[in-house]
Amino acid sequence: MSWTIDLESATVSHPDGWVFRFSPVDGDPGAFDGECIGQPEKFTAEMIASAARLAREAGEAFIAARRDKQSRDKALQELADEAQRLGLYQSPIKH
Repeated sequence: MSWTIDLESATVSHPDGWVFRFSPVDGDPGAFDGECIGQPEKFTAEMIASAARLAREAGEAFIAARRDKQSRDKALQELADEAQRLGLYQSPIKH
């Protein structure tokens, strides 16, 4: 199923109308609580039966998107560091 993930607002949306927002858990770095903040206007029996699965999928999609972003950010930082080491780039930010 296709999810739309917005890491800025920490939301994950499903085409059926489900929207989940994730927030960090105090005292547990890297852990997030999910909250359903939007749902389809009209429910079918199948939608009700699959709500728990969709909530789980939303959490998995959010975690995967955060992991992908962290990997990209790390790779970009490594490239910038290597370019700076080679004298190809001068970072405007001093470490």
